[in-house]
Amino acid sequence: MPPRFDRFTIKAQEAFQDAQNIAIDRNQQQLEVEHLLLALINQKEGLTTQLFLKLGANAAGISARLETELDKLPSVEGAGAGQVYISTRLNNVIEAGFSE
Repeated sequence: MPPRFDRFTIKAQEAFQDAQNIAIDRNQQQLEVEHLLLALINQKEGLTTQLFLKLGANAAGISARLETELDKLPSVEGAGAGQVYISTRLNNVIEAGFSE
């Protein structure tokens, strides 16, 4: 079952929109966990960057690694380009979040 985005905070909805834009810019049809994490890291006032800072994590390094992983995903041109759907992996992550 696809997630109900009305259950998300405004910031989470913005992150999903940004993730979708990342996928579209890369001509990728499948929205993956990596798209969403990159969108969360790129949010200027989001909690992800603050959390990474507190943990001492290298957000720039993680972003670079995510970009590398996204480069490995298939891209589409022509008919169907610009149509994005949520992958099974990402849907499972979302569902797990709601069950917590």
